[in-house]
Amino acid sequence: RHMRTPKGDMVPMLACIGNHEVRGGNDGSRADAPFFYAFFDGLFSEHGYAALDFGDWLSLLLLDSGHTAPVAGPQAEWLGAALAERHDRTHRLIAWHVPGWPSNRAFDGATSTAIREHWVPLLEADPPGLVFEHHDHTYKRTRR
Repeated sequence: RHMRTPKGDMVPMLACIGNHEVRGGNDGSRADAPFFYAFFDGLFSEHGYAALDFGDWLSLLLLDSGHTAPVAGPQAEWLGAALAERHDRTHRLIAWHVPGWPSNRAFDGATSTAIREHWVPLLEADPPGLVFEHHDHTYKRTRR
């Protein structure tokens, strides 16, 4: 009812998992995020990260910054492969929750440090168009 335009068109909603979706906030399982996975399970069927492609011009990569999937390991490997597979896309947008470079919390937090160690080298080697982080609830803009 609320996600429709005045003409009646549905407004799509995509989300990446964050601490408010997981009992305990971090290092949980699918069972610890029942509402997130129930609502978005078609996209996140196996784990908290996924790619959504719109033709050959737009890719959205939605990552799990340690809430139900570790930053390192399989997710980092998947990210590297997903970026390479979509290298020629006109637009590649990436979103996750906990920032790699926080603007409103401790710089040396475990998740932020893991993101800088495991994801940032991949992003610097094959830069996407935009990256969105959501945890700090502050406005931050950077240039490369």
